[in-house]
Amino acid sequence: MLKISLSIALFAATLAAQLPSSVNLTITSNGHSLVQALPGTIPYTVRAELSNTMNEGLAAIVFDLVWSSGSITQAVAGPGMSAFMVPQGVNNPAGFGGTVIGNRLKQVGGAQNTIGNTLGAYPLGNVTTSLAQPGGSVVVVTGSVVVPAAAGAHVLSIENVHCNVIRQGELGVPYWKVEQAAIGSLTNLGVSVSLLNANAASLSLTTGGSVNMLLQAGASFGSSTYFVGGSATGTSPGIPVSATASVPLAWDWYTDFSLNYPNNAVLANNLGMLDASGTATITFSLPGGVIPVSLAGLTLYHAGLGLPPVFVSNPVSFLLTL
Repeated sequence: MLKISLSIALFAATLAAQLPSSVNLTITSNGHSLVQALPGTIPYTVRAELSNTMNEGLAAIVFDLVWSSGSITQAVAGPGMSAFMVPQGVNNPAGFGGTVIGNRLKQVGGAQNTIGNTLGAYPLGNVTTSLAQPGGSVVVVTGSVVVPAAAGAHVLSIENVHCNVIRQGELGVPYWKVEQAAIGSLTNLGVSVSLLNANAASLSLTTGGSVNMLLQAGASFGSSTYFVGGSATGTSPGIPVSATASVPLAWDWYTDFSLNYPNNAVLANNLGMLDASGTATITFSLPGGVIPVSLAGLTLYHAGLGLPPVFVSNPVSFLLTL
């Protein structure tokens, strides 16, 4: 059972009846809160900013981080957070970067020495004021998460936020009185993964041409075997390939064609080995004026499968036109 020594209440000597200030937390990756990514490791940054100047800045900030798609590692304190860390401040026994419990980081953050402690081993630091005032957000922590080879949406979210601010007008004599801040906006990091992408949305039966589909599973799947199948029916109900994975295609005549006649003139390179970076290009080609125009309006769907271990891509589609 996680033992918690960090108590925000310890630093709330006087708790105001109202909460005049609120704290806003934002997670970004390379400056964006919604990113498209390939499987692999991506960085993140958590920033805090107060809603107004009716305070003298952050006194304490603690929260959990939860990664929707696998385990998570401990975060790293931001460059200006030393006053919130042992021995200058106080933090979770596991460290300012939180306690790792599966896909959750518990109690990321810490608190300043607003009680003016000089007797105990910590906190012993001087209080820094004006932190995280409007327009001056602070980096609380940075870190990274591993994006899995699973098409769809993945989220790094903020939960269980606790924040105290130094009360306006305080001088630190004999200690810094603090008050609880309300929880304002929490902006999570959304990560969208598309393992299979097509370079065109349609293909003319009259003029013919090609559609290239790029399969990118990431370097961890380098040299893995892959197969890209097709369907002229749709993406549901899917084709189960393991207890937890299903290729998003409806099995039909085109699925049979792509499976029984791989690497043909129409669907080239749909079976093979990914390169060292986990990438392959599959090409669908038709000559102009040869295919019956009655097929105009037909949508073709494709999706990829790889192993070992098993990964399944998102579906892509393009329309056959005149």
